[in-house]
Amino acid sequence: MGARARETDAMLLRVLTPLSSSSSSTYDASTPNARDIERGVVRGDPRGEATDDAGDAAAHGRRGGWANARRAIAGVAGVASVALAVVSRASANAAATTMMTSTMADDGFEMRRMRVEASRAGLGARRRASSSGGDGALGDTGDDDPPFAAVKGYFAYESWFKSFERGEFPGDSHREPEDGGEETIQARDRLRTKKNVAWERIRADVAASHGTKKIVLFLRHGEATHNVWGNTVREELKVLPCSFEEKGDLLDPSLTSRGVRQIMDARASLVGEEGFYRAALGDDVDDDVELPVLTSPLLRTLETALLATSGTRKAAKSIVVTDYLRERLEMNAPFEVRHPFSVESGDTKSASSFIASTRAKDCKFHEGLSEMFPDESFKIRVAAQDNCRADEIKPDSWKTCSHLGLTHQSDLDLGDIKSETMLGVMSRVKVVLANVFDKYQDDNVVLMVTHSDWIVAALMELYPDTLGFVPKNGEIVPIVIEDMREGANKRIDATSAKNSNRDDDEKDHHERRDEDEDEDDKRKDEDNERKDEDDERKDEDERKRKEEDEDKDEKPKKRKDKDNRKKRKDKD
Repeated sequence: MGARARETDAMLLRVLTPLSSSSSSTYDASTPNARDIERGVVRGDPRGEATDDAGDAAAHGRRGGWANARRAIAGVAGVASVALAVVSRASANAAATTMMTSTMADDGFEMRRMRVEASRAGLGARRRASSSGGDGALGDTGDDDPPFAAVKGYFAYESWFKSFERGEFPGDSHREPEDGGEETIQARDRLRTKKNVAWERIRADVAASHGTKKIVLFLRHGEATHNVWGNTVREELKVLPCSFEEKGDLLDPSLTSRGVRQIMDARASLVGEEGFYRAALGDDVDDDVELPVLTSPLLRTLETALLATSGTRKAAKSIVVTDYLRERLEMNAPFEVRHPFSVESGDTKSASSFIASTRAKDCKFHEGLSEMFPDESFKIRVAAQDNCRADEIKPDSWKTCSHLGLTHQSDLDLGDIKSETMLGVMSRVKVVLANVFDKYQDDNVVLMVTHSDWIVAALMELYPDTLGFVPKNGEIVPIVIEDMREGANKRIDATSAKNSNRDDDEKDHHERRDEDEDEDDKRKDEDNERKDEDDERKDEDERKRKEEDEDKDEKPKKRKDKDNRKKRKDKD
């Protein structure tokens, strides 16, 4: 991207495809972007702050031991054992790495500003261009109105947002130290307290929405090996390595020991007595309720999801793994390539076709996700659907892509995609939300474990005309999201109709029951009347019989008396 590119269309095309074909294999540490902030390759901090805890580079850990870890967890002790297992995976021979932090060059700021100015032009037009027939990658969402939106006014972080006119790049914000910039949201945000009036209003708002509003908790993964490696890069790299301190440790890297600690802290803020789950659910919810958990398929998010939810009954038993929650797709970056779904024993698979062409060492996978996580901790399956692969998502794909899961077997299927645009990530955000609202209609709270650019894209999508902010490793971002789709109104109507029909059914039932009771009473009355009549007849018959018996007894007596009288008369 050159500063001499003046025409808006040409600049826009370059902006939305940040790494052109001529430079896509080059990594320039002096030209930071939003992705650099996430992966830590360049700190992206004009203050030039140094990274602490340098020794954690030696304890980043590798794969293994996760398959049965979650099932064995019971309470805090179990969670601690899992955290220890993550840390213990570090190589015993790995040496501590000296952290080096590079500062931004002035021309880096100017290049970023130019990219974002063009991005603003595209993003600002994205909702107005639906009738122009333009390329969706250049800002056409295909929708006149956003399908989903944040319910504003609940969270203090909204004051951090910058508008397109005032910001310089996606994620640029007013997040300053005095606004809690050195703390995570969960460390400073008192809204999470369950007795807080604001959370009472949030719960009441969501409960009254008939499923059209949800509390979504975005959790960014903890620090991973590539974040540490990035702090050591101070020169342009034409080929990104797959190894840092261990063979292949930058290929879909794991959490560092520091990253584990970050997620253990986040776990306490998520499932603790004063955590977000309790705040979002309230005190009247059954402790056995299981809330949906979704995660990106990259190892750092899988490990984060496992650590953050293990030992709590509030999280679903099986965590849904979906490609739609992945970081921005970059097939030239080993740390953005995921493990294949499966690798046959003794076989290997290249990370991506682009990386394979660079002939970088140690860039092959030796096992797949299904082999690494064979138990029920994660729901890992390939749910292929036409035009719904992660790299095929369009602005209106939320209307048709109805499956959550892995969209392809291996990243070799994705071709040579160099860098996905932020609009592409925003399109994936909408696909995730559409599936969440459709598949989890009865759940008011959902946890999503993902990456920084994904969260930035979600904030930009849900808070239009803002640039969001970059979350810290292990930070929880709560948000109330409203389903604005036409179908959502139909669902409200259907819910109301269902409730109305249920009321009518109950009314009919009561009426039928009353009628039945009246009929029973009538039959009883008739039976009683017949019984009374029978009793009267019986009494009458009995009286007659007695009279007859009396007559029978009386006649012999009368004859005897008559005979006696006759005898006395004859004697006289």
